[in-house]
Amino acid sequence: MTVRRRLKDLVMLNLVEEAVLLIVYKLGSMGRITLSRILDLPEGTVRGILRRMELSKMIESTSRGVKLTERGVEELSKLLDKRCIEGIFVMEPGFLGLNMPSVIVHIRGKAKSIRLGLEERDRAIGAGAKALVAIRCVDGRLEIPGVVDDICREGEQYAHILRERFNLRDGDLILAVFSDNVWRALIAALHVAESIPA
Repeated sequence: MTVRRRLKDLVMLNLVEEAVLLIVYKLGSMGRITLSRILDLPEGTVRGILRRMELSKMIESTSRGVKLTERGVEELSKLLDKRCIEGIFVMEPGFLGLNMPSVIVHIRGKAKSIRLGLEERDRAIGAGAKALVAIRCVDGRLEIPGVVDDICREGEQYAHILRERFNLRDGDLILAVFSDNVWRALIAALHVAESIPA
């Protein structure tokens, strides 16, 4: 195994751990079998991840499964702040006309950091997503760079969903990451968000 591949695997493992923090935060206590199904990972892999996270005091085991500790909540907050993530929510299939679930990530003030969103799309696909659409908030409009300069003209319902869900400001960035497995989309979204320069 090459050094580059090993480094990529380590980065992905850290992203899975971050996804575990988000999943347990959003969905509450759960057992490793449930978490294994959600993440679409082998139970042994999830057991190892949970063991490391428990040793790091980010989660603790209870009779209902694992739950976040105070340190886990603090770590999650730091991870989101580091990426300027203001909010995350899950959409059912059909958002932007794509027939698969998606994770929508609101990133504060990074719209100018991307050009057409192609590098971000490729990065998301490399991390297990099926597609990524970058949406920038510019002059009060929501644009898909190089595709649509105002999504209100193409799909007002999509702009309405985003504006209703997030407190958008000029310069903000939305990443809509699609995958057959919504939590794989979350991991890919975290990976892309981490790579966007300030």
